[in-house]
Amino acid sequence: MTETTVSNFFRVDGADSETGQETFLVLRAKSKPHAERLARKQGLLIHSVRVAKRSDWQDAPTSAATAVPVELTDESTGKDQDVELEHKPLSPSAPLEKLPSPSAMRSASSNSTATIMLSFIGGALVDGGVLAQTLALWPDNGVRNELEEIDFRLHELSEAVLGSSLLLGGIVVLFLAGVIFSRNQQ
Repeated sequence: MTETTVSNFFRVDGADSETGQETFLVLRAKSKPHAERLARKQGLLIHSVRVAKRSDWQDAPTSAATAVPVELTDESTGKDQDVELEHKPLSPSAPLEKLPSPSAMRSASSNSTATIMLSFIGGALVDGGVLAQTLALWPDNGVRNELEEIDFRLHELSEAVLGSSLLLGGIVVLFLAGVIFSRNQQ
């Protein structure tokens, strides 16, 4: 059985700089060097850094804590600053309950992209339908013989059917975009 990794979480093994006791931290960071920097700030002499596995939370010492840092940019200097938002004791299931899976994060971003694309497509279809309906219903009182009149009426009918189809298709696509958007919000 292979263990899956949790995105952006790193296990940093080392020793406490004050007591010398072997320990490890599970940190949320952008990269391994970022995780090392955060662990040093918490007083850990680093031995190794690797991507965290689900079992790391179960193996964690009861006194260990997870730091969830966020990079903030200082407006005046333009340099990144590390700020810890949370510092909670680990429990075997705590991080797994609160964090979305990597596949859920990918599907959420693809769903938001799909919502935007479907909205544009639906809007274009509705606009095309309105334009086709307008052209079909535009008054034209030209002088025609019977054959030309039949041809003109068939042309108006085909434009009306096209416009109605485009409008209906646009409404369906916009409805689909709304369904995907509402699923993203839940």
